[in-house]
Amino acid sequence: MQIGIDVGGTFTDGVLIENAQVLRSCKVPTDSQALLKSIVHVLEKLLEEKTEKISRIVVSTTLMTNLILEKKYLPTGLILIPGPGLNLKEHKFPFSWEIITGGVDFQGRIIKNLNEQEIVKKVQCLVDKGIQHLGIIGKFSPRNPSLEIQTAEIVNRHFPTLEVKLGHQVTGQLNFIRRAMGTGLYLATYKTFAQFIASLKNALKERDITCPVFILKADGGVIPIDKIMNFTIDTVLSGPAASSFGAKSLLPEKTSAFVMDIGGTTTDFSLILDGNPLLASRGVKISDVYTPVRSLAIHSLPIGGDTGIEIKNNQVTLTFKREGPPACCGGNTPTLTDCMRILNLTDLGDENKARLSFQSLSSKLDLSAEIIAQQALDKAVELITQEINYIFKQWQEEPLYRIWQLLNEKNIKPRNLISIGGPGKPLGELVSKKMNLTHINHPLCQVANAIGAALASPTYEETIRINTEKREISSSWGYFSKNSRQIKGKMSAEEAAGLALQIFKKYLQENGVEAQPEIYHQEVFNMVRGWSTTGQIHEIKLGVPVQVTGLINNKE
Repeated sequence: MQIGIDVGGTFTDGVLIENAQVLRSCKVPTDSQALLKSIVHVLEKLLEEKTEKISRIVVSTTLMTNLILEKKYLPTGLILIPGPGLNLKEHKFPFSWEIITGGVDFQGRIIKNLNEQEIVKKVQCLVDKGIQHLGIIGKFSPRNPSLEIQTAEIVNRHFPTLEVKLGHQVTGQLNFIRRAMGTGLYLATYKTFAQFIASLKNALKERDITCPVFILKADGGVIPIDKIMNFTIDTVLSGPAASSFGAKSLLPEKTSAFVMDIGGTTTDFSLILDGNPLLASRGVKISDVYTPVRSLAIHSLPIGGDTGIEIKNNQVTLTFKREGPPACCGGNTPTLTDCMRILNLTDLGDENKARLSFQSLSSKLDLSAEIIAQQALDKAVELITQEINYIFKQWQEEPLYRIWQLLNEKNIKPRNLISIGGPGKPLGELVSKKMNLTHINHPLCQVANAIGAALASPTYEETIRINTEKREISSSWGYFSKNSRQIKGKMSAEEAAGLALQIFKKYLQENGVEAQPEIYHQEVFNMVRGWSTTGQIHEIKLGVPVQVTGLINNKE
């Protein structure tokens, strides 16, 4: 048996699965001030039998997303070593930052040395601003991290109380801006995340739960809880990833569909093509800056079941912010959920309470509660439809979508829409009708996110670079080796691939992952000095593909 838990903004969902059957499911209100309390509550509802039968638990948490969106950052600063030719004036990091002298070229050769006095001066400027956590990021540092390491040694001598993290340790991706953003986000949030993980471990231990526990990432993959602190920022948008994989598990195999996950605060959209969730080629974007976080192609709209209804300029409008729980469930203001309750599109909560919340609106417009509710729903459906059409144009630019179109010449876009979440069925039917799509709503759609978490498996996608001239190996996860005896002066593509697989398998084992990696892409570049070849650069992209461990067989 396996458990999936999805911590949403309004509800925390849980499922207990065995042999592709959902044996038990539950929804409890999310305590935004104590996420752990909500998780424990779900476990108590699900675990009526002995916990020894549980093979694993997967948790999807909104903690990292909330910390970033609410900017609950630890005091964090960045020391940047961009080298020549890169103008950072137009980049707006959500952290204080300073630029220092120094540079590494694309081959990893140092082309400009550091200036210790300058480093001390620039770091002091950040310390004077209250910075306690410092990221040091150099351009091309995955190919040679020595300038980052030297800078850290200088900082540690002069500012021994600062917490320091190097960019190549967070990610070995070659995009300097994304690496800087990822390093800043890691430093700004890791202590709070570490406290949450420690509390979760203690809660499981107190309940004698000893099975493997995993945390869901934004790409739909999972990381063992003991290794998650190396991947904290990868948990951003794990909730929408859970919804996409939950939808995949409920759909017939090879189905293509829009996924609409309607929660209390937001509606998240994703896309499934021939049974596979669409990955974003550029990663997660935060504060208008792309990050190194690998993610599904997910978009969010600030409309959900808890979206408030109000009157402006004698018209019904949506407030685009959470107004608390629906009035039918004990809240104080009318919401979209109350609209659906009044129109008999849901049986959630108390209809009389919903109607009472509309009295003020009715008196202002001299209209019945039913008419106001319908107008509000029409506006929500129109906005959702516009958003789907808008993001569909962006999805069409994704390389994987173009490949899907080539393989499906008669299909311009998917003709199905699966709606999940509490208000999913009524809103999904209205949106599908407006867009002329086939609506799919499985009975388990209300807990699809938890199902997606439960069935997720480990996923990785990394790049290994082998420089035979310098006898160096670097990787996108920060691995770096100089003067490696494993490198020959000249290597065949097969030899380079074998070495890359050997290194990558060891990396997977260190992160508690038992999976057979695949080589996605491989290139070799000859290094020429004068008229002769002096070495090669092999770049090998490897990974463990995105997948779920099974489909759900619960009949409709």
